[in-house]
Amino acid sequence: CELHPEPLESLETLFRSDKQVGIHHLDGFTGLKALLPPKERRGLVLIDPPYEQEQEIAAILAGLAEAQSRWETGIYAVWYPITPRAQHERFLKQLKASGIRRIFRAELDIGSAATGAMTGNGMVVIRPPWQFDSEVEQLLPWLRQTLAGEDGRADCGWLVGE
Repeated sequence: CELHPEPLESLETLFRSDKQVGIHHLDGFTGLKALLPPKERRGLVLIDPPYEQEQEIAAILAGLAEAQSRWETGIYAVWYPITPRAQHERFLKQLKASGIRRIFRAELDIGSAATGAMTGNGMVVIRPPWQFDSEVEQLLPWLRQTLAGEDGRADCGWLVGE
């Protein structure tokens, strides 16, 4: 689900021949209600909000709660920015308190950004596939070294277990 015309067109072009991917000109939170559950038992929902409005964290948490009630076997991945203001810490704290189980968190912070600017990226994955955690644990240090050298920070682990 994408509202902005340029990324929408890029996504449609990229996935035009892939029958397993659906691209919709629709607000993502509306899409969670409209498109779930799919016919498939397993699948991935990628949530990549702009984090431009204060209420987005609440909307993400509410959207995840509703989506899980509609499609309990889905995998949900939520991207978030890492900034010096540490908004992501509030998001993670609220997500941890949400009652959602099996949440894996991975962060890559390359640092050295101006005050207030994004310095890194994080992602939480709800109900990740088997061995996802060990794969990320092996990959993340290499990614940090490749993108940031010794100045970066890479961290991952279970935010909430079973």
